[in-house]
Order: sequence, then C-alpha cells, then structure tokens
Amino acid sequence: MENLKKTPLNRVHRELGGKMVDFGGWDMPVQYSGVIAEHLRTREHSGLFDVSHMGEFYVEGEDAIAFVDKLTTNDVTKLIDGQAHYSALTREDGTVVDDLLVYRFDGGKLLLVVNAGTTEKDWDWITSHKADENITLTNASADYCQIAVQGKDALSIVQKLTDTNLEEIKYYYFTVGKVDGVDAIISRTGYTGEDGFEVYANKDYAEQLWNKFLETGNFGEETGILPCGLAARNTLRLESAMSLYGHEISDEITPLEANLGWICKLNKGEFLGRDA
Repeated sequence: MENLKKTPLNRVHRELGGKMVDFGGWDMPVQYSGVIAEHLRTREHSGLFDVSHMGEFYVEGEDAIAFVDKLTTNDVTKLIDGQAHYSALTREDGTVVDDLLVYRFDGGKLLLVVNAGTTEKDWDWITSHKADENITLTNASADYCQIAVQGKDALSIVQKLTDTNLEEIKYYYFTVGKVDGVDAIISRTGYTGEDGFEVYANKDYAEQLWNKFLETGNFGEETGILPCGLAARNTLRLESAMSLYGHEISDEITPLEANLGWICKLNKGEFLGRDA
C-alpha cells in the first residue's frame, strides 16, 4: 500500500476505522461500519463520502465551450452559468474514454470532473486534441478535496455551514460560496440517487470540512450522518441505475450500448464518435 496515492482525508479514514483498499491506485476506504448500514443510512438520512480522488480539469478561453463540445457527447452550448451536466468523452469509434461532469462558470469557463483511475489518461486525451483553439487547460486535480453529503438530511446539514441559500440551487446546478468559512464550489449533484451536495475546496481544508460535516450531521447518534466507503457508494449508484466506468461503460462499450442515449446529443453538430 506504500505506493498508493492518498487523498487529504487518508489519516481521518484510518482514525475512523475505515477498511482501506487499493482502488485504481488510490488508498481508499471500502467501508467503515459496514456496507449495509452505510447504504441504508444514506437512503434514510445522510451519508458522507470522500470523493477527493476524482480529477478536476479547467478549460478557459473564448474557445472553451466549442472545444469541450467537440470532445463530449452532451451539448455544452446549452449549459448556462451555474449549471452542470453528465456527459462522456468518446473516441471516433464511439467507445468511451471516460464519463464526466461538466460545470459552466461565468464567462464560459468550464470545470471537467473525471474518474480517479482514468485522470491521467483523460488529461492526455484532452490535451492531445488541442490544436489552435484559444484555450487554457489546467489540471487542478492535486489542488482539490471533494466531499459529498448525500441523503434526505444533506440539505439541512450543509445549510447550517453556509450563508448560501441552498434551496435555490436546483439539481445539477452549483454556486461558489463559503462552507464553514472555506471558499468552495457547492454543487447539488451526487452518485447515490438521493438529494445531496458535492463540495469542492482547497485540499488544505479537507479535514476541517469533513469533521464539521460529521459534527453538524450528528455523527454517532441513531439517525446521524455516517461516513461511507466505496462499497456503499457502489451499491447506491447501482440501485439508482448510474453507470461506473470500467463496468457499464468502458473502452469497448459505446454510450448507446450502455443505455446512455440521453447524454448523446446527435443533432448538436460534429463531435468525436458521433458518426459511429
């Protein structure tokens, strides 16, 4: 386990008794109290997930939207400031390089959030397709922590830690604000099928935010928030019919074959893999 990458919350996971495993080269907790308990607590109340192993790329410049639109299946031109969507990076034969979230900020700046095990591959793929576009690409993966608070109680938990009115953020929208005094991207997204928020912040504040979410969510009480590992994250997304790269989608499967036709906007114009 010595050569595995670690998120900024690695020490906390071990202190909480997380059972650590190699997940795509990352030292990650597969479970804490048990997958069934974690799954059910998220469905019925709230669960807390470390998602800091995910990759984050920024695309900025006047051609940012057109550049990402030609590499992904969903229609980036339809995003408005403060909105996100689910999409896929595809090859010319239609197979999937990775699935991802695309966030649009003011001025057409985009944030791409990709899977942990494919971050380097995705970065190489995206940068290799840059020609003479007026864009700046930044791999910010090492700068961020990402913590997900999911479940019916997520709104009330996160709301206690921010002045931002979270009720005004619709599903798959986001804003920039402060959480427990920390500058953060607050996104109403998740991978569980429940309502919830994913909070992106500077990695130096990871432990502060994680511990504050536990405290505010009444961790240790009968209906309090539970830290959740990869196993519960997997059963929750499976139950909610959400795809996982390397399983439902892969180098050998197209989005259409994976029942992801809803993210393939074939009428938007040319993009890699459209004709396949």
